[in-house]
Amino acid sequence: MASNELPRFLYRGTTRGWPGNDASREENRTCATTDPLVATVFAVHCRHFGAAVLHVFDTRDYEIVESTNCLANIEAEVLVKSNPLDFAAAAVRTIDVDEAIEILDAMGFEIPNRLPASAVQLTRFLQIERDRRLQPDQIAEFNRRCGVSDDE
Repeated sequence: MASNELPRFLYRGTTRGWPGNDASREENRTCATTDPLVATVFAVHCRHFGAAVLHVFDTRDYEIVESTNCLANIEAEVLVKSNPLDFAAAAVRTIDVDEAIEILDAMGFEIPNRLPASAVQLTRFLQIERDRRLQPDQIAEFNRRCGVSDDE
């Protein structure tokens, strides 16, 4: 996906203060997604490792790197040229995973409160649920509910 095709915001579900894996730090890149539902699923998975959050980022602030992840389509993945800690610090909004779940639930998308710790199980969940992705108008509604505006 070319950077001019990206939506205004990207999302990252993670654990607060997670510095990223070795490859993310060494290559100075961070995984994000164009879909807050996918980011929320990742945040739910991250509950196993600490305080899970969902970060929202303005795409205009970052250089986008092409992803070679074979799961990029399932995850609606976008790679950003930034290490995970700097990326998290620059979020325009950070919400707790429970708030993200509540927002999605109010929009008619039920997300479980817990997922298995296994990355394989996380991938299976995303594959099974791949047809349940937010459409642009639903993403705009999610943004509005979490306090982020396209009008800024």
